[in-house]
Amino acid sequence: MKVTEVFEGNKMFYKTINVWTMAVKQNDTWINYYTKIMPSFRVTRETGKVIETDRLMVLHESFNISDFNRILEDLKGEKMNVCGFEIKHDVARNFHPDQDVEYLYREWSIEQYRTKYPLYKYEIRPTQTPSSPRNIETELMSLGKPYKDCREVMQELLRLKYSSYNWGSVCIILPIFLSLRECSFDQSFLRFTAEFHKKMANHVVAGFILRDSEGEYRRYSKPLNKDMLKFSEDFYRYEDHEPVGDDTISAEVIVHHDAIPFIVHSKEAIRLGLSPQLEIFKRFWSEEDLLSCLSGERGDKAFEWSISTLLTFCGFEVLWIGWGKGRVRLGGADLLALYKDTITVVECTIGTVRTDKIDKLLVAMKNIEETLGLRAKSTQKIVPLIYTCSEVSSATRESSEKSGVRIRGPEEITQIYDAVTKNKPTREIINLVRGSEWYF
Repeated sequence: MKVTEVFEGNKMFYKTINVWTMAVKQNDTWINYYTKIMPSFRVTRETGKVIETDRLMVLHESFNISDFNRILEDLKGEKMNVCGFEIKHDVARNFHPDQDVEYLYREWSIEQYRTKYPLYKYEIRPTQTPSSPRNIETELMSLGKPYKDCREVMQELLRLKYSSYNWGSVCIILPIFLSLRECSFDQSFLRFTAEFHKKMANHVVAGFILRDSEGEYRRYSKPLNKDMLKFSEDFYRYEDHEPVGDDTISAEVIVHHDAIPFIVHSKEAIRLGLSPQLEIFKRFWSEEDLLSCLSGERGDKAFEWSISTLLTFCGFEVLWIGWGKGRVRLGGADLLALYKDTITVVECTIGTVRTDKIDKLLVAMKNIEETLGLRAKSTQKIVPLIYTCSEVSSATRESSEKSGVRIRGPEEITQIYDAVTKNKPTREIINLVRGSEWYF
């Protein structure tokens, strides 16, 4: 989906476009430090400075829906006008309106943008990242409410919890006002709650995918029961329960607009006790903590720990070998994950995967092979694998595949975690982790 397609499909539900811009002054010119563009279902008329120092300010202005294409045109140039200020930006070369936008629907991901609805995101990064003004912290501490750094300003005043940001970017966020809030088993029923804009009332359909203990699936859909609708402000809330068989072990509920296919939201539910390791883990840690570590928010070691934990859920025996100084030189390897007759050598990084990272892992793998004497044992395999929470370019993936190294990025990590929470068969989970040809 393109940014203009998503906007046009949702335009009937939008009333205002809000633009928040954090700008810094360099050589008497205001430079975009981060901008968020996000439509709202409410009518707002905001224009003015949120905060201001000598070299940094946050602006918030509300525009009419009809201004959206003009805003996009401004991004094709070098400047945009917010609250009467001319703000210079550096995203024109990377702005491609025909590029696909990213769909975010999981609760932890949409909360990064201070919303409770699924959304489509298009972040346009600058050609060059602007530098942070020197000693800006002193100015921020002098404000009525002191801020430690620009990141704190962005998170509070631009209403973002987004952790993986790039200074100088412009982020277009297009929410879809259809949200599946709850989905859970209650004895022989599947209970779910949805909320959607009042203009969708005659178009929302609920779909179900039920899986039994034999791995068989049953799929069907049905219109909503209008008697179950409750109206509040501009939204309807819908609560219902669907009878399911006692042999149903997992279910996915999908609510969608029958005329606009990309207005959709889904959730899955499993019966308690189906993933015992995860259930035990949740007694001591929250899933939010684990997901935060898997996203890289808490640093390198937390990311290594979370990948180790995830691989344990998948059925591997995991040894954390990369921390501290061991007897064998293992620069480039953090974990050994054992499954059947295969040892997976794992490198974990929150940074960008480049050629040097791949080369170091290959060197570490050779050292491990020699140390364990694996080269002479044809029945035992050793496989190199990199986990990263950063996006991986197609060129890097192609280069790594040629070297025999596979990379698992954010999307694959999410798929593996989802498979674990749904208690998918071990073979299916292992295939997601590393590929079927290595294990079966």
